[in-house]
Amino acid sequence: VMPHFLRFLAKKPENREKALREFNIEDFLVSQTWHENQIHYQIGIQGSDHYALIDPKTFLLQSLHSSIYRADGTKWKLKVQFSQFKNFQRQKFPQLTEYFLDGKLFKRVSLVKAKKLSRLPIKELKEMAMARVEHHFATWTIDYAR
Repeated sequence: VMPHFLRFLAKKPENREKALREFNIEDFLVSQTWHENQIHYQIGIQGSDHYALIDPKTFLLQSLHSSIYRADGTKWKLKVQFSQFKNFQRQKFPQLTEYFLDGKLFKRVSLVKAKKLSRLPIKELKEMAMARVEHHFATWTIDYAR
């Protein structure tokens, strides 16, 4: 539902860096910035259109900012904002994700229900797969030597 936010919860730093690169944030410098009457940590080049803002108190990703270049040379500013964080399985997830294009709301995704996925029934799946495999046993009626 919220792939942009979930990618930043990865344990490996390579996955988090890949998520930043997918949003065109190439430089991983961290600085403090004043944005919308609050102080945030900013990941990305200062003054660039591509950056991520992190809340300094909770270290939660607040928003992602990027630009989409059009064919005529102009650009649209894209902002993905995460809000209304709820606890689930000892982690916080945004209940509301809003996508803004040039400051206008483009899409709103809200998390209604969260549940933990159960493990796959490996034993049952293996038994089903083995039941479908045909077994050819050597018998006197079938001469495999020919």
